[in-house]
Amino acid sequence: MAQTVQCACGKVLEFSKAQQGDIGQCPACGNRFTIGAPISSAAIQDQIDSIPRGKPANTNEDEIDSRRVRNIEKPWRISFLNGCMLLAVGGCIFTIMIGYSWSQLGMVGGGDGQIADARALVRGPLNQACDAYRVQHGHFPKSLDLLLDKDAVGGPYLENPMHLIDPWGVPFRYDPKGPRNNGERPDIWTVTPHEGIEIGNWPRGQ
Repeated sequence: MAQTVQCACGKVLEFSKAQQGDIGQCPACGNRFTIGAPISSAAIQDQIDSIPRGKPANTNEDEIDSRRVRNIEKPWRISFLNGCMLLAVGGCIFTIMIGYSWSQLGMVGGGDGQIADARALVRGPLNQACDAYRVQHGHFPKSLDLLLDKDAVGGPYLENPMHLIDPWGVPFRYDPKGPRNNGERPDIWTVTPHEGIEIGNWPRGQ
């Protein structure tokens, strides 16, 4: 004979082959009781007390432990990664600052290497670009900036715009009349910022 019982947890249970006096168990809360007999408050309280506080009744212990481990490890892992990122960023900033400092020191002084570079520019690419401009236009350019332009006749006559800047970061000086070159070509020169040495495209001794 079918027996219908309402568990203390509120779930309605139906036992199709049970008789009064049989022992039944609620699949929802696990409460055990005698079918046909009132569910005692003591049995209900025992069932409630058997459920661990702070977690579901069906929570696996190993899963809880693994969650605790992950929760403990995660802050340390994040702190370690943040520390590595800060070190990397700090290293990059330090490298940039050192490079900038060395470049500034190089721009203040007039080292032999910079003087040689300046002399090579005024007597090489800049002179050649002015000659090419004169071939196309019949006269030298009025300014060095015109060497970078492409016009109806030709150009550009200077491919690298950085060739217009001396090794100390200052634009080369230019005089299209060329008094230091006896008027045969424009004067192109610069002056070292520290020693005040003139470096030009005119013959040495001029």
